Amino acid sequence: VARAGAAAASHSEPVATGVSAEGSVRVDLESLARFCAAAYERAGMPADAAASFGTTIAQTEAWRQSTHGIQQLFDGLNTLEGGIFKADAVPEIRRQSAGTAVIDGQRCMGQVAMELAKQVARKKAKQFGVAMVHVFNTGWLGALGNPLVELASEGLLAQAWCRSPTSADGKPPLDAAPFGGRESRLGTSPMAIAFPSGTQAESGASSVVVSDFSTAVMARSKTTPCSPKASR
Repeated sequence: VARAGAAAASHSEPVATGVSAEGSVRVDLESLARFCAAAYERAGMPADAAASFGTTIAQTEAWRQSTHGIQQLFDGLNTLEGGIFKADAVPEIRRQSAGTAVIDGQRCMGQVAMELAKQVARKKAKQFGVAMVHVFNTGWLGALGNPLVELASEGLLAQAWCRSPTSADGKPPLDAAPFGGRESRLGTSPMAIAFPSGTQAESGASSVVVSDFSTAVMARSKTTPCSPKASR
C-alpha cells in the first residue's frame, strides 16, 4: 500500500493551494482526484475505473464527509493488497427485465459496481419511468449519496439502500447497539435519497437535495480513530 501511494505521489502529487488558520493544508480538488486515481491504478485497477474512484473520494472529501473520503484511500488499497477484493474485476449484469437489473460485482470495489448501477438505473428510469437495480458480490460503497447526485441533477428521484456487509468470517456485522442497549447487535445499514429542487438559471442543471445517513447515531467509520478501549 505504501509503495502504491508513493508511486502515485511521484506521478500526481496533490497541489496545495493554501494553509488554513488551523494548519490544515488546502488541496486542489482535481489534483487530489488524480492522486487517488493514480494510487488505485498502480494497484491494478483499470484507468477509467480508477479515475471514477478517485473523483468519488475527492468529491466526498470536498463535501466534508471525511470519514468516507480521503480517510478511506489506504483502507481501500489494503483490501486490494490483501486479496479481499480484485482491482481488475469488472462488474456485469447478471439478469434484467424492463425496469430492473441485478449486477454481480465479481469482487470489484464497491464504487466501481455503483458506477455501472448508476448507468443502468438512469437508462431504465428514462425509458420505463422507474428502475430498481440490485448490486451484490462487491465491497464498501463509500458515501451512499454520491452516485445519486448526478441522477438527481438530471431530474430523477434517486434512492439507495445498503445492508452492512458480512464480516470476513461469514458472521453478520455487529456495528451498533439497539436503542437503549449497550452491546452491538446490528449493522448500520445506511440509506440515501436525492431529488431535484429547481433549475439553475446559468447552467440549466437541476439544484439537488441529498440526504445520506446511517441508521445509527453515527457512521461506523467515525469510530475507527477511537481507542479500542473506548468502544462505549
